[in-house]
Amino acid sequence: MKLWVGVTDNEWFPFLSARGLDEVNFWRPTPGPYFTSLSAGTPFLFKLKAPYNHIAGGAYFVKYSTLPLEMAWEAFGEKNGVPTFREFDKKIRAYRKLPKGPLEMGCNVLVEPFFFPKDQWIEMPAWPKSIVQGKTFDTETEEGAWLWNEVQKRVQLKAFEGLLQEPVAEYGDGPRFGELFLTRSRLGQRSFQGAGQ
Repeated sequence: MKLWVGVTDNEWFPFLSARGLDEVNFWRPTPGPYFTSLSAGTPFLFKLKAPYNHIAGGAYFVKYSTLPLEMAWEAFGEKNGVPTFREFDKKIRAYRKLPKGPLEMGCNVLVEPFFFPKDQWIEMPAWPKSIVQGKTFDTETEEGAWLWNEVQKRVQLKAFEGLLQEPVAEYGDGPRFGELFLTRSRLGQRSFQGAGQ
């Protein structure tokens, strides 16, 4: 199985990790064929920029689209990782060094995002400084298998902790529901409507 590890804006990550969203826009400041070769459902992991050489979470890829800046904001809003359009516009233009005029950008629709607490971040000490966008890993290799195993352990722990926090619903003289079990929703069920444009 292939995994994509994308280098993540260090302000985008903490903003979104505090919001419990079902989808996010992993944007690129310029349009281009960034992740068009990824299949829907590919694990898409978040590697923080230096000085944090760690995998801090991830999601599942749905689709790549090129959109005007304004349309990306209308479609995603805070799912872009900033609270206002003004800050979004400023951030993208700073990357592009383009202070005025129309602007298009790359949008990667990701669903079911997960964010690890800092004490569970996965260190990637061998990450070359020359890789500034991202890197593919394959679970058929030792490194890829190790990484995916570490991710799965943390995702399963997070899911289990979430179940333990669920209140027990009572109905009449006994529990309303049966035993708890882990499940996942269908991929892309509520994904970005503008992705097909």
